[in-house]
Amino acid sequence: MAATETVDIEAFAAKFFNLLDCIERRELDRVTITRRGQPVAVLLPPEPPIDAVPDLFGTMRGSVTIAEGVDLTEPALNEPFTTEDIDPFPIQDSDRRA
Repeated sequence: MAATETVDIEAFAAKFFNLLDCIERRELDRVTITRRGQPVAVLLPPEPPIDAVPDLFGTMRGSVTIAEGVDLTEPALNEPFTTEDIDPFPIQDSDRRA
């Protein structure tokens, strides 16, 4: 199990690399650095990469509202669409003669 250590600033300066090694190996999960008994800094290991990135699914949940009376299944255009509207033989620019 990881532990917490409290060291004064002079001891921290003397044991800096040793404390970093312990943090890296996860032997320590927190080092509190004090000056005259008062905490001045906390040394923590970085979060694992998988925990550093928030879960993308659901991050926008609750941020979008749909106005009352809006039907999302209704077509966006009010124009009728029939097969008569489609030209089965469109003329391409390369087919035109100048």
